[in-house]
Amino acid sequence: MGHDRERRGILESGVKKPAPSAEVPLMAPTQVTRQHPSAGRAGISLLTILLWLCAVAVVSLLAIPHFFNRPGVTLWHAVELLSRDLRSAQNRAAFHRAPATFRFEANGWSAEDAEGRPMGTGRGEPPIERAFGGIFEGVEIVRIEFGEDDALIFDAEGRALESGEVDVSFRGETHTLVLEEGSGLVTILNDGEAILQDDRRVNLGRAERP
Repeated sequence: MGHDRERRGILESGVKKPAPSAEVPLMAPTQVTRQHPSAGRAGISLLTILLWLCAVAVVSLLAIPHFFNRPGVTLWHAVELLSRDLRSAQNRAAFHRAPATFRFEANGWSAEDAEGRPMGTGRGEPPIERAFGGIFEGVEIVRIEFGEDDALIFDAEGRALESGEVDVSFRGETHTLVLEEGSGLVTILNDGEAILQDDRRVNLGRAERP
């Protein structure tokens, strides 16, 4: 018994107890305020955007009239618009099963229903009426070959009851629109050369490319 107590005493005395850890005082967190990188430049960015928009507006005001001032471009768009309106009148006549009359004048064209009213009246459709002006100022129809009344009739099935042609002119240049009887196929000629047929460009030839 005495030996056991002595042995335990030796063992306990040989084991070193860890010293109590020193407490390190915690530092209060420091709040760091970061400024957004664009905060200081917000006013400059907005001013830059406004200046850029003003520059685009000025360039547009100068470039668009100059673009359409080219005779070939203006004439092309005028005749192409006529072709689209002819196709629209034909499609409406077939869709509504009602005849339509397409009238040509020196300064434009229009489409009427069977009762002589602007096409689309009472149906919520936009009328087909054009008068040259604005970007088409100076464009005119100088020759109309569609019977004595200068008009084309589409029947209730959308067939063109006659063939014919018109000459559209602008600043000395002329394009001829030719329409076939029955199908209403449209061909646009420039100096006798086809440049558009049935809403498809087939050969721009000497016509100025828009």
